[in-house]
Amino acid sequence: MNIFSETIEEEKAKCYSVVKHKINGKKISLNFIANLFDGYSPSQIMSVYNNSYRYTGVNQKIGIICAHSYSTCINDFKLFCSSFMKNYDDNILTIHTMPDATFDIDWSIEQALNIQAVHAMAPNAKILLVQATDTTYYNLNEAIKYAIKDGCNIISIGWGFPDDGNNNPSNTIFNNPKIIFLAASGDNEKPSWPSLCKNVISVGGTKLKIIEEQIYEEGWYSEKPGVCGSGTSISEPINYIQKRFLPKFTNRTTPDVSMIADPQNGFPVVNTLYDKTVPIKVGGTSLSTSLWAGIIALVNECLNNNNKKDISQNVLLMGLYLLTQSPNYSKFINNIQNASDKNTSTAIYDNNTGLGTPNINNLVEYLANFI
Repeated sequence: MNIFSETIEEEKAKCYSVVKHKINGKKISLNFIANLFDGYSPSQIMSVYNNSYRYTGVNQKIGIICAHSYSTCINDFKLFCSSFMKNYDDNILTIHTMPDATFDIDWSIEQALNIQAVHAMAPNAKILLVQATDTTYYNLNEAIKYAIKDGCNIISIGWGFPDDGNNNPSNTIFNNPKIIFLAASGDNEKPSWPSLCKNVISVGGTKLKIIEEQIYEEGWYSEKPGVCGSGTSISEPINYIQKRFLPKFTNRTTPDVSMIADPQNGFPVVNTLYDKTVPIKVGGTSLSTSLWAGIIALVNECLNNNNKKDISQNVLLMGLYLLTQSPNYSKFINNIQNASDKNTSTAIYDNNTGLGTPNINNLVEYLANFI
């Protein structure tokens, strides 16, 4: 039975990647020149968040759900790897294109960002890119089903729909205790689905600056000062973990966590359909979500090395929110103090950046030992 009405099927998802169009540096050659990129390199981002590659995502499979076809995807991934990573492995990336998918330039940027950011965080994790036929609820959910069936233990979603209550019937797709689902909170001032679903990790964004080796991080916004895709849902009930740790809220509030999203100093994305000569700077909560998906792969690898099963959604959320009661909170999570909104904040949580951003090496070990 099709649970989607005709009205819902006509709605289109918005991808949450944001391109910084102007890049300093002249295009002096028809060859691809990575060193003209003037944002933060993957190695800089990993250093900021303390990822020393103690774990690399071995034996993990991350599903990336996008829409539309992207003909140069594999070649662009190879070029990204040769430009910013140590090497390219033919076994890392697999692509499945759903029937009748057509090309869209914005969604090709979304796909390139997702794949390349996940790989930068967890370079040995396998990646399955599922390209949905289009951006309707039904076809994107079919893509999620494919990723589940194909054995992904982590699924990353960088797009969303408005929080209007129409999408709630499809929340059951996320009721799978063996899979961690992560979704971008969005790039405007309102929460979005599926990020607001109670069984999904909602990922917000920050603005990161590195000035003379000093790191500054604050809440990021795309359209309205002070907020990105965040807030309290009008349709989704609060999950029991937020109810325990955030008693002032009655409905699901997003995001849970955050990471770099500002495209001003964004991630270097290779998409030769958009620019054949230099990497493009891309941000948005699609970026932060992809990075967090990679972090979960590191946690699972650490668990597996100790003969433990993958972390579950409930255990992951409980572990993260329990840190709000720990005097050692800052050892694991960077609390973005100046992101706080007086109307939506607790001592640590706020409606712009959630619990904060990760100290990866420490957080991975903590979550792996939390079980």
